[in-house]
Amino acid sequence: MGTFLEALGFLFLLVVLLLAGVLLLVRLYVRRIRSALLGFSLQPSRIHLEDDPRPGWLDSPQAAARVFSFWDMGFQPGTPYRIPGLKDARLCSFFKADEGLLGVLYHHPDAGCWVDLSAHLDDGTELTVTDAPADEPLATRPGVVRIHRPLASMAALYERLKTEQAGRTTRPFTQSDFAMRFERVYEQDMAWRNDQGGVTREQVRRMARINKVDLTEDEIEDAHREIKRDELWSWHDECLTQYAEETPAFVRDWSDQDGQFLIVTPKAAPGAFLDYISDLVELDEEELARLESQVQRGMSAGELFDQINGEREPGRKARRVGSVYYPVAADIWWAPDETPESAPNGLKRV
Repeated sequence: MGTFLEALGFLFLLVVLLLAGVLLLVRLYVRRIRSALLGFSLQPSRIHLEDDPRPGWLDSPQAAARVFSFWDMGFQPGTPYRIPGLKDARLCSFFKADEGLLGVLYHHPDAGCWVDLSAHLDDGTELTVTDAPADEPLATRPGVVRIHRPLASMAALYERLKTEQAGRTTRPFTQSDFAMRFERVYEQDMAWRNDQGGVTREQVRRMARINKVDLTEDEIEDAHREIKRDELWSWHDECLTQYAEETPAFVRDWSDQDGQFLIVTPKAAPGAFLDYISDLVELDEEELARLESQVQRGMSAGELFDQINGEREPGRKARRVGSVYYPVAADIWWAPDETPESAPNGLKRV
């Protein structure tokens, strides 16, 4: 994108906050995984930074120590922000313009405080050194170089960044467009994560390991499937919002129709897609059992939808009305609500 904020490596913030949600899931483990999922919160695909008028979090011991370290290293403070779409997430920017460096101090009640020190190099490389808490590095977008040093001092992070940056020039940046570019990078990173398939089993497994919670593989699988279903519903809402923005006639043409919209995306986990579609379409126990067995044999979400839709009566089949590529590539389908709820394959109102 040619902006300094790509050097933030903000994907790591996404991962940490995502894992904080999984941590909440584990801590609320009352009736094993299923009850705990009520506390899990997926991240939106877009955010908007707002100035934080009362950044009391900066006075906490963890944050204050890092702020003083930024000053000692010659960074100038920027603006503290809150992120309404990410509950309780806070950040503050710091700049060292003479060296082309950006610092971001993050705070979240579950994950604590951590820092990214970043440089956006002229060759397009996004270079970030971070002390964000995690047990091992995670995948990042192409073009991102992330050096993960948990528990390192701020001085050590700075020296490592300077070592990696040596002999390479950086692109300039300013405070004035920080929020706009930060939001853009967040959106890009979320789109990349969605394109990779979203929340993974390994993320659930990793948080269980970090927090020394003994989960069986079946429990991890159950947790992952429910999270993927919630993720798919989040994509559902965001895809329809995106389609409405791209197609002005969308609301006018369909608002008075009896029925509802569905999304079909190859990024959906098959089991989660079956759960999602069964929230919208009446499927009897025999059908569900048959479809579940096909999921276990490897049938994709698209194949599941084709089979379910193909078995509907003529005139009551869903029809494709469009597609979107954000927040995830998906086809938009309109399913007429023409059969009573008690009838097989009838559409339910939810």
